[in-house]
Amino acid sequence: MVKEVFVNFGAGIVENAMGWWTNPEKLREITEFEDRIHLDNAIAKDRGVILLGAHFSTIDLSATLMGNFYECYALYRLQSNWLLNRIMTNGRKSMMKGMIPHTSMREAARKIMKKEIVWYSPDQDMGIEKSVFAPFFNHPAATIVATSKLAKLTKAPVVMLVSYRKSDDSGYVLKFLPCPDKFPVEDEVENATMVNSLIEQGIRCSPSQYYWFHRRFKSQPDMEKSAIYR
Repeated sequence: MVKEVFVNFGAGIVENAMGWWTNPEKLREITEFEDRIHLDNAIAKDRGVILLGAHFSTIDLSATLMGNFYECYALYRLQSNWLLNRIMTNGRKSMMKGMIPHTSMREAARKIMKKEIVWYSPDQDMGIEKSVFAPFFNHPAATIVATSKLAKLTKAPVVMLVSYRKSDDSGYVLKFLPCPDKFPVEDEVENATMVNSLIEQGIRCSPSQYYWFHRRFKSQPDMEKSAIYR
């Protein structure tokens, strides 16, 4: 599986370029939907949609695949390398309805309340200041509480988007998972646990296509930052 992770990561670099520069129409015929009804039902509620993503190797390509069928806004994080940031931002703008800096959650909320789909990936360790510890594959992980806060503020339904390359390399699957009906609740640890469980379900669709390189567990209770990786 470790070898497969590296192979899929390499493929993902090529697929990112495909997502930014390939004619999107060429990708329509190799895009397969699974459980699309969950997204369509969420849209039908007419309250906007919080679309959860995760850092799969196909993340940028899947934005292009989605853009062929749905108009979405996406939250993004600035890269430290200015050239890479410019390339990535311009590429993503070409396939999304708009881009929102990850620090502008108010803008994300405004878009959702205007009945838009806003896509973001809450599966990275952003530190403990705006997070709670919740299990992720049975290990404590600092999990941001923005998902539940957005859901409470906007009353929008939450749906998980999973994207992966077919095992025979014939195309790509976009799969949708519904969030539990009771989400969000008052307890933020319970909310974070539900979000992480949803992401786990998505990863299990093709475990080696997830971006395991980011340090998901660098923040740990009663431990120095990143100590677990030493």
